[in-house]
Amino acid sequence: MSRSLKRICLIPLVIVLIGFLVPIQLPLSPSSGPNPSSSTPVSRATSSTANDATSSGSSYPIRVSQASPQSDGNLGDLWNGNAYFERSKYIPLASDGTTVLGKGFDEAFAVARTDISPTTIYLYYRTSYDFPTDGNRGEIGLAISNDGGYSFSIYQDGKPVVPVSTGNCDSDSRWVISPSVVQVGSTFYMVYEGASAGYPGCGNHSKVHLATSPDGKVWTKAGDQGKALAIIGYDHLQSWENINVGTPFIGYFNSKFYVFYHGFGIYADSQFRSKIAMASGTDPKQLTLYGVIMDIGRGDLSWDARVNSHASVINGGDGYYYMVFEGSQDPGYSVTDPVNDRPCKKGNWGWGIARIPSSQLDTANWAKYEFNPIRQTYNGGCGNDVVSIFSFRGAISVFQRAGSNIPGPYYDRNVLLAGSDPYLHIWWSATDQCLAHHNVGSADRDNGWGQTTSIFIIPPNDYLCFGPYQLYGQSGTQTGLTPGRYSVNFRLEIDDNNALKGLDPIVNLDIATDSGNTQLSRQTIIRNQFVNNWVYQNFEQQFTALSGKTYEWRTRFLNTAHTVQLYVFHRFLDGGDTTPPTASISAPTTSTTPVTATWSGNDAGSGIWMYSVQYQRNGGSWTDLSYFVPSTTTSAQLNAQCFDTIGFRLKAIDYAGNLRDFPGGAEASTYIPCDFTLSANPSSVTVLAGVPGSSIITVTPSGSFTGTVTLSASPSPTGLTCSFSSTTINGGSGSQTLWCNGGNTGTLYTVTVTGNSAPLTHTTTVTFTFTTPYSLRDDFPYTSVNNMVSAGWTVCGTQNGQVSVANSILTLTNDGTNVGNMCWSNIPAGVTSWTVTTRGQYASQLCCYPPTNGATWVSVTSATHTYQFDLDGYYNSYYLFRDGVKVQTVSGYTPQLGAWHDLTLDMRNGIITAIADGKIITSYTEFGNTNNPPGNALTRITMNPGWDTVTNFDWVTVTQVSDAFPSDFIIGASPISVKTGVGTNAVTTINLSSLRSFTGTVALTSTISPATGLTCSLNPTSVSLTTSATSTLTCNGSAGTYKVTVKGTSGTLSHITNATITMVRYTLSLQGFDYDGGHEETIKLNNVQVAQLPAVDSRQNAQIYVTFTLDVTSFVVKGTNTLTFSHANWDCTVVDNTKNVQITDSTGAIIFSDPTVRPLSCTQSITYTFTT
Repeated sequence: MSRSLKRICLIPLVIVLIGFLVPIQLPLSPSSGPNPSSSTPVSRATSSTANDATSSGSSYPIRVSQASPQSDGNLGDLWNGNAYFERSKYIPLASDGTTVLGKGFDEAFAVARTDISPTTIYLYYRTSYDFPTDGNRGEIGLAISNDGGYSFSIYQDGKPVVPVSTGNCDSDSRWVISPSVVQVGSTFYMVYEGASAGYPGCGNHSKVHLATSPDGKVWTKAGDQGKALAIIGYDHLQSWENINVGTPFIGYFNSKFYVFYHGFGIYADSQFRSKIAMASGTDPKQLTLYGVIMDIGRGDLSWDARVNSHASVINGGDGYYYMVFEGSQDPGYSVTDPVNDRPCKKGNWGWGIARIPSSQLDTANWAKYEFNPIRQTYNGGCGNDVVSIFSFRGAISVFQRAGSNIPGPYYDRNVLLAGSDPYLHIWWSATDQCLAHHNVGSADRDNGWGQTTSIFIIPPNDYLCFGPYQLYGQSGTQTGLTPGRYSVNFRLEIDDNNALKGLDPIVNLDIATDSGNTQLSRQTIIRNQFVNNWVYQNFEQQFTALSGKTYEWRTRFLNTAHTVQLYVFHRFLDGGDTTPPTASISAPTTSTTPVTATWSGNDAGSGIWMYSVQYQRNGGSWTDLSYFVPSTTTSAQLNAQCFDTIGFRLKAIDYAGNLRDFPGGAEASTYIPCDFTLSANPSSVTVLAGVPGSSIITVTPSGSFTGTVTLSASPSPTGLTCSFSSTTINGGSGSQTLWCNGGNTGTLYTVTVTGNSAPLTHTTTVTFTFTTPYSLRDDFPYTSVNNMVSAGWTVCGTQNGQVSVANSILTLTNDGTNVGNMCWSNIPAGVTSWTVTTRGQYASQLCCYPPTNGATWVSVTSATHTYQFDLDGYYNSYYLFRDGVKVQTVSGYTPQLGAWHDLTLDMRNGIITAIADGKIITSYTEFGNTNNPPGNALTRITMNPGWDTVTNFDWVTVTQVSDAFPSDFIIGASPISVKTGVGTNAVTTINLSSLRSFTGTVALTSTISPATGLTCSLNPTSVSLTTSATSTLTCNGSAGTYKVTVKGTSGTLSHITNATITMVRYTLSLQGFDYDGGHEETIKLNNVQVAQLPAVDSRQNAQIYVTFTLDVTSFVVKGTNTLTFSHANWDCTVVDNTKNVQITDSTGAIIFSDPTVRPLSCTQSITYTFTT
């Protein structure tokens, strides 16, 4: 049905062309399609300030150019209108790295080499090194960037890394061009376009070739013996590739290789076209060919109506793969004029972008971006083409060949940035331009503005859309297009493209100025230029806008088809950011190390891309600190040394490649002040004489001091020996220990400690006082208890009668009711670490218990507790009591009446240790406030008998030890007293135990008193002591009692123990009745015959008792002995008698005695047993 005609009269909107940066934000179409910027394109090289004004009769806001830095965009945002490609450049350099070349590199393809450094990129390109005058030849060179892509230096002076082959008919002997590289594992794969020089015999049709490299520099062609290998050739039977294939791209996606390439051919309509095809496979030498995967543009007036080629693909990470590609309206070949109609003469070459869902990569479902081309040449041929896409450090770039007819700098690269596209403006028809400016039409299908035809109502041939008229200078404001060159795309569709009416004119499209009186460009679109019914397609024109002019793009309806227009968009082909960024760096005037430098920058155009920061020490050479780091990095730290002055300077590069270079000198500087202090803890030391005193010497840095401090010590007065754990403190802080020893008691020593780190010197002092350690040894040489009390002891038991002292033995009795104790309290204050040892003997059991049930005790009292260590024969256990409460129990004590034991209680830094005969039995650690030295101070020693026992004490010792040096060892003997017969070894065990983690070698020696008559040996003579160790003392000699002292020595530590060795002779005496016949009675000891009595017939002995005495020393064994008497069998008629049998030793001790009269006959022998 036809729509009524209405002419809508609106105030014309005039956009005046000016040279200011004034984009206008326009409302978008209600369609769900792409949403690129609708701002008026402007020159990015001009001021960033825009007037905040709107056009009369319009509510369109003015978008002010962003003054804050841009951020990296992503391709999905580009598709949705929230990102754009900023025009950028890089610096091409000669091999020397300083000489700037005339332009960028042709056919550039970039590969990230972050395996080499974070800022390294390899750029492969087409080089003419070997053919400087032949533009039809070419090879592949390499350029390297070490600054993140800001500049590239050619490698090997431009010599090719992949040259042409030398054989005339080799498939790449004419050219090796259009490289593309991918790294898979440790191998680099390159595809390139190659053609033979052997025309016409060998043909010169281009093909896709393969080469590989281990490092990206040294390449080998993939054929046999390094010869050229074409992996994709042309097919002369396929119109789309019957001339050549080439401009390949290689990628590695989903674990296989993909190669995209163009197929160029002549079609049935005698037109040349280039289309993009694809192949893939797990082996790049054996690919599956897919054929064409994306068609050229719709209609012969689209920007890429004849050419799509040089594809480059990237994974967008958003569920799509994206492809950049070059396009043209004319391939530059003509059947009618093959000489003059050549490439780069026309076609308005440019590049665009397309995408495909990731899951459909193996299909032909590529969709082109609706607002292509991104870049385009104006009214010319090549340029803005030969593209490759590249991602590096999160930024996406597209390298291209610069447009040769673009004034100003060559832009060889495009960088994807977030934000609206300042080069693109869209005029939506139904909601914007046509709605405001039309003579026919109304809002129509597919969100467009249209006019239908009708046999009933014939609409006039008139403007479906015109304007937008533009406002200039109203209220002192200026808005409009930036002067320069533009492409304009009209997007239309019709209802019927019937070929029978193919020449019917449908619309006139023009670009006009001077109120429509001057047409700058005009197209009459006929029916058969629409490819499909009801499918939108673009019709492109170009024009140049001048300052002060007004422009409109007009669509004139010619009443031959139902026509709908969606929008007109124009893209600014010129321009770009040419203004360097501003930037500054700051650092504190003074600082500790590390020094922090911070920087910032501003770029009103493209935004800051990278910073590079250098520093210098004390005016020296400049060194990189942060080398071409992303703009998100705005600070860095530098370790400095004392008294350094650190200068900083900053370089900034924007996304367009504009440089704010380093200034000649420092922009900020920091001085590093340094010092240190020296302290001692404690500063006053009191220590036992003979024990080293110590203090911790500490270096504390001030500022950034990190130097090495050398320590020295000077005592006053002299005579004190001092040393350090180390004489140096490194890194500016730390501590070492000062040790001093050898001082005289009663003298105050002042030690001056000097710390030197040139030019700094500081001192501190420590005072040392040496005191005599308290010690006591009492061997009880008293003749009476009163005499003992006069010496300082007190009777502290319940009855004086329970105490006696004689022959250097203190005897104490505990009868269960009355207890005899002796106490010693004459102990100076401050004995906080101590060892108390008594030698005690369980002498007898008084009542009610077996004679092995007695006990031996040692008891001491500190400032806070009383400790008692028991050897308990009743329970066969060792007990440690604290304030009468049993805190430790250890089983295994074997009591023996008359045996001597050394009992020790040792207190060191809050740990009380119970020791028997040099063996540690148990220990107890104090808690709370009782493990500090004052609480452990020794106050009393109590000589205490065991329960219901008579206990003898041989001696008691008290030794004060150093709190600072608790590590020690103790020594003892077990048994302490050994008696054995002459000719038999006397053996005792020497026990050694470690106190408070002592480790070391202890050497053992022995001395004997008296010095003659006994010989002894130790095995081993030294022990490696960690927890406990033993040595065996073995003695033998003549009869007598000897005192053997064993000394253990380890460094400055030494301790002794002693054992009593008694060597005796044993005598057997007896009285025999009627011992009158020679050899009548046989005596054996331990089944060894001792004698036969009498030795000869002795009739005088008949019927009387006679005394006999025998030396049986050599027959006595340690332990149980058996003595037997037997009667001769030749005298069986007589019974003899034996009485008063006795074994004595040479000390007078009676070992065995039996006065009983016992008969002795042929049938009656006598047996006695005794123990030694």
